[in-house]
Amino acid sequence: MSKKMSYLLVIILMLLLTASLFATNFEISGHINTNTTWTGVDTVKVTNNIFVDNSITLTIDPGIFVEFQ
Repeated sequence: MSKKMSYLLVIILMLLLTASLFATNFEISGHINTNTTWTGVDTVKVTNNIFVDNSITLTIDPGIFVEFQ
């Protein structure tokens, strides 16, 4: 492998590792009684039941991964 290719590989690995350090997630369960938007995070982990009141809107922005545990 050429030296140039090795440097490129190292840079790509560093970018991938750095991106994972800034990944954000939060855990949620329980009662949602106000209009809520899940935004600005990578993953929402649902750890127990979620209850959304009638006439309340839960909006999940595109690209957010919702994980049910």
